[in-house]
Amino acid sequence: MPLRLLLALTLLLGAPLTGAAEEPRRATPISMVHSDTRALDLAPGARVGWHEPSIMLFEDERFANQPISGVLRGEVARALTQRGLTIVEEGEDSDYLVGMLLAMTDTVSDDEILQRFGVLPGLVIHGEAEEFEKGTIVLTLLNPVTLAMEWRVVVQGFANLESTPQERRARVRHLVDSMLAPLP
Repeated sequence: MPLRLLLALTLLLGAPLTGAAEEPRRATPISMVHSDTRALDLAPGARVGWHEPSIMLFEDERFANQPISGVLRGEVARALTQRGLTIVEEGEDSDYLVGMLLAMTDTVSDDEILQRFGVLPGLVIHGEAEEFEKGTIVLTLLNPVTLAMEWRVVVQGFANLESTPQERRARVRHLVDSMLAPLP
């Protein structure tokens, strides 16, 4: 396992996000699966746009103090740009289009994720605490002509309902970086 991915998983699974002397938070497991990247042509400078009809961001009222969809979209744009890709505006020519799904289990079921995206990480934990709820993030790269899904990554993990906006932002950043790590 590459050291960078191992480090990211270590951060996701239990490293504290603040230096404050608080009661330690329990590690929250994640499960991730992605499709093969060998057919992708993502050379530096490749143009990537948003495919708005394929962006489904279901906000959860429990996170009203910081809508997470804006954080996710911003982190995906940041990570793609850091990989040398160019984000283009809607309607401009692009090499790939990005689709996203962000949902908690009460909004989109595992069966719906499997049917729509063809993969499912299958995170199942029995007896999780009430302060956690399973959530799913899906990122897709679509062919801009056919809209065929050419690559996808799905991650499931437990969202800490008691986390601060800063902790959620940091976790989303680490998740997005881990999700996009397999891209060429």
